Amino acid sequence: MIFDLIGRLAVTYINFVASIGVYLAVAVFCAAGNSTITTAVLALAQRGINALTQSLSGVVLIVKSIFTNETSPQLIRYLVNHLYELLTFTYDLIRPSGVITTGVAGEAPVNPFWELDPALKENRQAISAQVQRVLLSIRNIIFLGTQRTIPKSLADVPMNIRLASDFDASGKPPSPIYVAGLNGGVTAALREEKWIYINGIGNERVWFESACRKLRDAFNREITGVYNRSDGILWDMIQCFGEHSTVGNAQGAAADNSLIQRTESSVAAQRALEDEIRKALWPADGSVPPKKVVLVCHSQGCLLTRLTLQALVQENAKGSQRRADMRERLRVFPFANPSMDWCVSDNGVKFLGNYAHTTEHFAHKVDFVAMLGVVSHMADPKSGFDNETSEVFLSKGGVGHLFGAHYSLDPGDYENSEGSKLFNALGGVPIA
Repeated sequence: MIFDLIGRLAVTYINFVASIGVYLAVAVFCAAGNSTITTAVLALAQRGINALTQSLSGVVLIVKSIFTNETSPQLIRYLVNHLYELLTFTYDLIRPSGVITTGVAGEAPVNPFWELDPALKENRQAISAQVQRVLLSIRNIIFLGTQRTIPKSLADVPMNIRLASDFDASGKPPSPIYVAGLNGGVTAALREEKWIYINGIGNERVWFESACRKLRDAFNREITGVYNRSDGILWDMIQCFGEHSTVGNAQGAAADNSLIQRTESSVAAQRALEDEIRKALWPADGSVPPKKVVLVCHSQGCLLTRLTLQALVQENAKGSQRRADMRERLRVFPFANPSMDWCVSDNGVKFLGNYAHTTEHFAHKVDFVAMLGVVSHMADPKSGFDNETSEVFLSKGGVGHLFGAHYSLDPGDYENSEGSKLFNALGGVPIA
């Protein structure tokens, strides 16, 4: 009884003290004139706006940087006009019924390469890592608004999101190169081929290695993978805004399509890919190079491939032996390509397919990432996708975007793919 009484008295006292500030504020406003009240309210609102602007400065900086690429407004308009397709695509990414499977319909998919299979511990860890990267990215963006001096460019923004899982026990990152080898080695005919793969956005190491094994098992080839490490899906997507076109508009006119700031991991992946292709085409040790260099890429890996090929074209003069080597030996196979064109700057805008022996694109009509690029632009004769130097094969009702879960390597799953040089190399058949 006594404790209950003491509690009531304490609550009454606290309420009284807390109300003093309210009563004083009411008294001040009652005594003040209309102009004073208006001034006070406006000052309070101004402080609120300043605080909000400060906290959102990181977001404003990112949006401004995205729009430095001339093609970004067009891309953003496309996103706004296709929100329904975007939501459907997001659902397709995670629903098990959209996964390629050899199992029974209606049951859990049987697919060892399904990235989001919750039954596997490594997948749960990879998903957790992606969530951590996104949360750390958001934290860094908000942190910008707390700084005394607001950064003026993305170069000053901490975009590289590293986790403990990105390093080994000695604190060193693993090699960006992973080799999915064949048991028993390869035949003499296949030794004349070098197969390279580079992954897309939002990939953790385990998913990248799984994709390499998927290609190895389907084509019976040793696959050399170049790891494009993710800094989280947020930064990966932002970078794609600055990588999806760099050569001007569809009419070939000059344009400011300079790349926006990129993460160290993206730049490192492109350099590693350039090194692998150079070593394959032109071995520095003087050894005999393979007759065929096959490059398979997925998602953002297609963008890095385009940048890599552009770099190789521009560093080798027209009419040079190295350009001839590229046209004779290089085969390029992009999956879910988000690039708005397949062109290169070479004394004007040229089709990138002119600089390789074979180019074949594969995509789902409802893969939103591919819709931003090859699916929406392939009909444009100036895009460089579908012409005498490059072909596009669309799937028969395929959905999703993940390479392991959603992209089939069965030619029967694509329209008019009987003549595909890639699919004709399945099972260890030498590629044409």
